[in-house]
Amino acid sequence: MNEKNLGAALRQLRLARGLNQTELGKCLGVSLQQVQKYESGANRISASTLYLAAEVLKVDVAAFYAGLRKSAARPTGAPPRNPLVLIIPLETGARTKRAREAELIDIVTKYQAIVSAPERTLARKLISRLSASQVKVKSR
Repeated sequence: MNEKNLGAALRQLRLARGLNQTELGKCLGVSLQQVQKYESGANRISASTLYLAAEVLKVDVAAFYAGLRKSAARPTGAPPRNPLVLIIPLETGARTKRAREAELIDIVTKYQAIVSAPERTLARKLISRLSASQVKVKSR
């Protein structure tokens, strides 16, 4: 793993939590410029800072390494794999958080495998319609 990958994961998780670099820096006890250096990969992130960042961002330290494992070579014609997995806070409900996370990762992985842009658009529209119908059901 290199500093650029770790920095990109930090940035992605920070943005997912709605924090700007200044806010994250204050929580980590570092300057805005230091956060910029971490995110760009110019500076290494110490283990203790990474641990603190995971606490601030409310994720497991493993989230910084999600999707970076070496895997078997992809089949010819398969889309390139993005080394980062989007981490989205999940609502807790009747299902366990771990089951919901696995479900979300499965959906995102399958979506990323869709090569055709029109088919990806169709998938997004289907999810939008299904989620909109759930909102209507809940409000009744």
